[in-house]
Amino acid sequence: MVRNSSVFVLAALALGFVVEGASVSAQTFEACRVPSVGVIYMINVGDAPTACLDASHVQFSWTEGGAPPDGSVTTAKLADAAVTPAKLVAGIVPGGNLPSGSTIRGFWGQGFTADAGGEFAETYIAFGWTLASAPTATFLANGTAPTAACPGSSTNPTALPGNLCVYEDNTGNMTGKAVCSSGSCPAATRFGAQIRGSSAAAGSAWMRGAWAVTAP
Repeated sequence: MVRNSSVFVLAALALGFVVEGASVSAQTFEACRVPSVGVIYMINVGDAPTACLDASHVQFSWTEGGAPPDGSVTTAKLADAAVTPAKLVAGIVPGGNLPSGSTIRGFWGQGFTADAGGEFAETYIAFGWTLASAPTATFLANGTAPTAACPGSSTNPTALPGNLCVYEDNTGNMTGKAVCSSGSCPAATRFGAQIRGSSAAAGSAWMRGAWAVTAP
């Protein structure tokens, strides 16, 4: 027990030397691990042994310090004003205009318990980016064939440039389904749209699917 404690102290002191020396210059260090107790001790540095003290100890080495490899992220590279708007590709930061021809995809869904038929429900989708102009909106109910502007599906939502395509893949007890903007259907804004519908009768009512919008 005393011997193990001594080895641990040696390892702790040696590792302290490693931390201090690593900040000065690149240096390769060697150490040995004692499998039975999980202790590590240094060799070939200072007054440490020149080899592992027992054949069962596992020797290993590593290099610390020195100049970081090319391409490394360093404190200097992350200094104040290191990242500027001029260095960012225009349009890729959420809130900016989505580059023309770029597509965003997402999921949508809503469900509720209706007391009677004709109860209205709505959900919203947000693009995250702003389009240069409002897209043409199309709602494709479950089982509807793809269109020229919306050639995809709920499992692979796609949209031609300038289009928002809302694909439904599952529904129950819902009618009057549409994609809208401020009460106008079908329609969308430059940054999102509303998906609405109403219950066909009392009971559980739901619809869900996927959407895709491509910048004009």
